[in-house]
Amino acid sequence: MREEAKLAPKIKAVILAGSTDFGRCPLASRRPTALWPIGDKPIIVNLLMHLFKQGITDATICFDGDQTHLRQAVDPVEGMNIRFLPETLPLGTAGCLRDAAHGQEACLYLICPANMIMPVNVHELLTEHRRSQSDFIVALNSQSDNSFREKETAGVYLSSPAVLPFIPAEGYWDIKETLIPTLIRAGKKVQAVRLSHSVGAFRDWPGYLAAIADYFADGFSPEAADGMSTNGAEDVWISKTAEVHPSVRIYGPAAILDRAQVGPEAVILGPAIIGPDATVGAGSFVESSVLWDRAHLSDNCEIRRCLLEYDVKVSGQISMSDRLVPYQKFALIPTVIWSKFMTTARKINPLRRQVGLTKQPAQTTYLPSTPAEPVQAKFLWFLAAAAVVAAFLWCYWNTLRNLGEIWMRSDEYSSGLLVPFIAVYLVWSRRKEFSNYPVKPTLWGLWALIAAQGLRFFGLYFMYGSVERVSLIFSIGAILWMLLGGKIFVRLLPVWFFLFLMLPLPTRMQAAVALPLQRWATSSAVFCLETLGYEVVREGNIIHIGSTSVAVAEACNGLRMVTAFFVISGLVVLLVKRLWWEKILIMASTLFVALLCNTIRLTVTAIAFTMLTGERWTSIFHDFGGLAMMPLALVVVIFELWIFSKIVISHQPAEREGLLISSSSEGK
Repeated sequence: MREEAKLAPKIKAVILAGSTDFGRCPLASRRPTALWPIGDKPIIVNLLMHLFKQGITDATICFDGDQTHLRQAVDPVEGMNIRFLPETLPLGTAGCLRDAAHGQEACLYLICPANMIMPVNVHELLTEHRRSQSDFIVALNSQSDNSFREKETAGVYLSSPAVLPFIPAEGYWDIKETLIPTLIRAGKKVQAVRLSHSVGAFRDWPGYLAAIADYFADGFSPEAADGMSTNGAEDVWISKTAEVHPSVRIYGPAAILDRAQVGPEAVILGPAIIGPDATVGAGSFVESSVLWDRAHLSDNCEIRRCLLEYDVKVSGQISMSDRLVPYQKFALIPTVIWSKFMTTARKINPLRRQVGLTKQPAQTTYLPSTPAEPVQAKFLWFLAAAAVVAAFLWCYWNTLRNLGEIWMRSDEYSSGLLVPFIAVYLVWSRRKEFSNYPVKPTLWGLWALIAAQGLRFFGLYFMYGSVERVSLIFSIGAILWMLLGGKIFVRLLPVWFFLFLMLPLPTRMQAAVALPLQRWATSSAVFCLETLGYEVVREGNIIHIGSTSVAVAEACNGLRMVTAFFVISGLVVLLVKRLWWEKILIMASTLFVALLCNTIRLTVTAIAFTMLTGERWTSIFHDFGGLAMMPLALVVVIFELWIFSKIVISHQPAEREGLLISSSSEGK
């Protein structure tokens, strides 16, 4: 009889298989995580078999994309009634539950991700459901000091049919962000249960390796290793069809699967899995790594915390750590010099430092065609980078000097002097994030640099200084793209856009906006003064308050505040962690905030001029009033962020759920 075969009431599984990733993990971008192997089976097959042993025979697989490979993978699972639910439009986790339950009989629904290496024990959830009489159960990973565990929520839920009416009939609907808060507001009982083990869910290859380590610690056992021997060690499993030389040293936990070959004097340090038909050459060293089917590691290689994809061949006595080794073919670049530069530059990452497995996100690294000394590779990269930067400074020296003169003599654009230093600080503050991505120079950046120089030539030929200054920013972006590669440059894009704030407006544009801004400043100040009860007479841009006359000069039109406030708002937007639309609203409101602050400054200054006597005091107050607007603008931006925090549901569900729902395990 199957384990827990008498589950009552009936439970149907809703499995969230998702689709390929959008660039966070290069391997997940080509192969859905549900189809990654655990042992000799895809993870989703392991999940279905686990559920079947617990008495669940009905499962709906929700996916987005091509279903061919999914159908082929789950075909061997006998005894289960499997239904496929394609997502033609994004449904969200709750939307998948709604569509999976449509037309089905009332029962409990187990919602779980397909990429779980250690599936949940349904009996734990069902026991808590019966005890608490809850409408919705949220599974939490077990508490552990294991640093591999990335989050508390397991992504597994047990739902009663009473929850379904609270999900809209169509459209996108999420469980953590919308359904759970809706249930709580409606008075439904939402309960958390702490699982006896973590489910080992993951999204990228470092998380996959971490889950494998947990799998050995919590789930892998001789019973799970059918057809394998322990080779005299409690935590080492070797398939009977594998060929392992007697001189091989294995320090578990480790599993060597069917038809795998491990050569003489090799060392395997767990947690490690050598997949079916994989090969580890003589004298090679494997630590905390996984080799998928038919992966080949030649003699005297050394890998640490690496994942070798299907059919990968590593040769040349390579030593590497914390890398994904994909199976790819490369097209040769018909430029010998550039090819040599690309080959050596890929081996190093000047922004990168070695970190542990839990802090190393997904990245793609390519194997070099010939080994080279790391010092020589680093020296070559820095030599090329220094040459490009020196050529850039020589080419744009006059433009940079002209920019400096504008910053020093113009009050409207003096804030531009701070922009380069702020940009350097922002890059430095994010150096750990950038260090997680490989340096991969690309020819696309070279073409972009040529295009930027074409734009500069256009500005020089037609004597458009503003166009030449814009080409300066485009050249900086092209150089970063060429030297660092697309992955790093994409993450530098916000800082690159920030650099445009250091450029003055074109002369025609400034002339077009100066007079309207001056009129607006005068009109708004007169309105505020009249609202406060002052008798005001306006003559053009001169305001008469009793016997005092205040002239709103062109320098007081507010353009200086607009440029300065955009720099302040840009810095805040790049520093805070908020949703993209919140940041856009903050930047869009900057113009309104600047004009408002300028109006307040003119109003207060005009009132002060009616009380102060002496040109010295009025000058001091005028200058102080302008400086005082900067803290006011920062306060307004902080107030906007506070408003957003009150009207937007938090996107950190693991922490929020701890406040919204109680854990049954904590009360025990």
